[in-house]
Amino acid sequence: NTLQKYIPENDSFISFVKTDGLVSTNLVSLLPDNLGNIWVASADKGLFRFNITDTIFTRYTKHSGLVSNKFSKVRFKLSTVELLFGGSNGFNLFSPGFIIKRASIPRPFFGNLYVNYKQAFPNLNDFPDRNFSTEVTNIKIELRSTDNVNPERYYYQCMLEGYDEDWIDVDRKYREISYSYVPAGDYNFKYRIGDGDRWSTYTAKCTFDFEQAFYNTWWFKLLIIIFIIIIVIAIIKQRIFDLNNRNKNLELEQRLFRLQMNPHFMFNSLLAIQNFVFKKDIKEAGNYISDFARLFRLILDNSRSEFIILDKEIETLRLYLKLQALRYENKFSYNISIDESIDVDNVMIPPMLAQPIIENSIEHGIFKKSTSGKIDINYNLDGDKIYFEVNDDGVGLSATKDSEKYSTHKSSALNITRERLKVLAKKHKYIVKFVIEEIVENNVVKGTRVGFYLPFRYRELNNKI
Repeated sequence: NTLQKYIPENDSFISFVKTDGLVSTNLVSLLPDNLGNIWVASADKGLFRFNITDTIFTRYTKHSGLVSNKFSKVRFKLSTVELLFGGSNGFNLFSPGFIIKRASIPRPFFGNLYVNYKQAFPNLNDFPDRNFSTEVTNIKIELRSTDNVNPERYYYQCMLEGYDEDWIDVDRKYREISYSYVPAGDYNFKYRIGDGDRWSTYTAKCTFDFEQAFYNTWWFKLLIIIFIIIIVIAIIKQRIFDLNNRNKNLELEQRLFRLQMNPHFMFNSLLAIQNFVFKKDIKEAGNYISDFARLFRLILDNSRSEFIILDKEIETLRLYLKLQALRYENKFSYNISIDESIDVDNVMIPPMLAQPIIENSIEHGIFKKSTSGKIDINYNLDGDKIYFEVNDDGVGLSATKDSEKYSTHKSSALNITRERLKVLAKKHKYIVKFVIEEIVENNVVKGTRVGFYLPFRYRELNNKI
């Protein structure tokens, strides 16, 4: 059922619906009064007064003083202009011009405040301005009024301005409202009471300030931007540093390669081959040529890699020492000792670092002796590094330091080796240790010792240990 109004101008009807104030579609009866109103009774939503001139509906319910919200079809208009409507709990008799309205709506005020589900003190009535830290995720506000007898007969609404778009209806039985994870900012909270026809003239108010998390503040965002800029600059600088190191390492490798491809050594080796030929020792000459070719093939192969298998490095050194021993007519013997805990088939080390040191021992230590000499070469595992050491029983540093040939060649070899080790240490994060000293026993120089640390990798994992 609905209420319709006839429009004679176009011979049509318009229907009144919920948006017009007529919230019920179950209408059972109506009566006009002498004041230009039509009273419409519903079976479920109370009594409505319709002003014909203004087309405004006013609703009356049990909370307005009616005995019930449920009406029957029984209705009478008495000679006294009073109206009588029958309902489920009896009759409602009233004079339209003198409907008694409640003198005032109870005054709203706040009950307890709960922060993160715990009661907070003091209450909002005494201290209406509250600050909440970033740790606060939930608040609950109890809504109270000066009517403690029958508060459920009123309507309750509240609004958190800046968060709620409109007034929020609150359950009349529980009369409390909760907010969770409210964004940071300042808010005004308002609360009002109504009786179904009008709202209280007084509105309870308080203010809430939800603090902003530090990571949402402008200064923190600025710090993040600055930090990102610093990181980008650091990455760029590191990239430039790595490129410079790579170029420097390449240059040092080329210089070490030139040291290994020593023209003097090559010339003497070829002379040794010529000597074998002149002696008609074809077999020995063939062996020498084969070793010579194999050595330089290994040097070329090793120069292309940053790390090589230790066994391959040992093979290169053995060939080099064998050729040098033949070249100097077995003036020295040598021994290569490898720590048993080192797997020579899987451990990889930087190439072209050992040979210049061994050459110095031969050329400037052993060669200047009147008797034959010996060179000991050691590879020992020391934590996450390999310690390489060369000991010779040559004439020592003091006896050769005045030699121009010595100082030029040896200084060049040692300086290049040191620089290469520094580049490796920066890249692989370890401390450079380079030792060069005389071996002294009973105040007598017995030779020279050179040692330094080498980074290494395992071939299977291809990772530095």
